[in-house]
Amino acid sequence: MVTAAARWAPAVLVLALAGCGAHRVVELSPAPAVTATATPTPTVTDSPSAAPSDSSVLTNGKHPAYLSQVDVANGIVTIDVVQFFTGSAAAEAAKQDGAAEVPPPNDYWIRNANKLLRTLSVADATITVNTLAGETSGNSAKDVTVNLTQLAGYNLANHLFWVTVEDGTVTRIAEQFLP
Repeated sequence: MVTAAARWAPAVLVLALAGCGAHRVVELSPAPAVTATATPTPTVTDSPSAAPSDSSVLTNGKHPAYLSQVDVANGIVTIDVVQFFTGSAAAEAAKQDGAAEVPPPNDYWIRNANKLLRTLSVADATITVNTLAGETSGNSAKDVTVNLTQLAGYNLANHLFWVTVEDGTVTRIAEQFLP
């Protein structure tokens, strides 16, 4: 039986050798959702994912995710962690997922291999949005700092975020600008 670690060893080596180039592959396990309702519709395929042993806990670090719910009163978010690919890795992932267009438009691909939702507390997190605030800021590429209440007021469907987790608590939420 091949372990998940053994299956991903070549990909990890490729990532390590790729350095800090503009094209990277970020593969993460699913994350919890937030209280503003969102219904993302990314392509779903079977793909090994590096999930922690306790599927409700996320490792420390940045995770690409969709926010499915933001509960302001209780200071929690529910997220769905995804995999975010760019460059040649995006083309390969899109091909593996049977995409209609390879390479994918705008040079990125999002894979949602596991629809597990995780709910995490939010502690004094820095929260930034860009396309969500584009109408009010006049520039959808400009990061705008908001609070949890403001975040909950947006339609979060199909907006990708980077959620930073430290010791099981969300410390940063940043919308990924996608053309």
